[in-house]
Amino acid sequence: MNSAKARALLVVLADVLLPLVGYVVLHQLGFSDFWALTLAGALTAAYALARTIRRRRLDAVGTLVVLEIALSAVLLVLTRDARVVLLKPSLFTAVAGLYLLHTCFVGRAFTFDSSKPMAGRGDPQREQALDDLWETRPDFRHLHRMITGTWAVLWLVESAVRALIVLHDPVSQSVWTSQIPGIAAVLLGVAYTRTQVPKLRRIVDQQQAVAEVR
Repeated sequence: MNSAKARALLVVLADVLLPLVGYVVLHQLGFSDFWALTLAGALTAAYALARTIRRRRLDAVGTLVVLEIALSAVLLVLTRDARVVLLKPSLFTAVAGLYLLHTCFVGRAFTFDSSKPMAGRGDPQREQALDDLWETRPDFRHLHRMITGTWAVLWLVESAVRALIVLHDPVSQSVWTSQIPGIAAVLLGVAYTRTQVPKLRRIVDQQQAVAEVR
């Protein structure tokens, strides 16, 4: 596993494990369900915010982080119901899904902007080739929009399923079971994305080869 993939895996694990471990520890220390969930969620939000600050720019991913933090703040002000705190990820993934759908039709697809640093490999010529591809190759745009749209649908379905779990299961149980839809969405999204990456890579390599000949 290369370093980029390892970092991506660590980000996913942190987003899943931090709130779970934090909830268990704080609950054992005597905090109520509400405060255990809230403080554990704050750890995850702080970690995500730190990642955005390190990048020193508010890109598409950073925008979603800001939205999550804003939604969390609103929920904290409006309610002290543990179930509402558990529903926060559903609200966030619903917003994320709608945002991803929006980028399929307006501007550049989310997966194009979010994968560009990795696909460009720090090579200015390769990054320019990516920009040129978006402007000139409909098949390239179509692939990215299909990948982005797939993730959008997965997040919207995940949001609905998670909400059903939270509303029907006891809080102590739904803390764990509500994570299942998210994990399933990530696994399905990654599996589908991996099937499309070779097609994208071939198009990028072709474009770069043409640019080098010129």
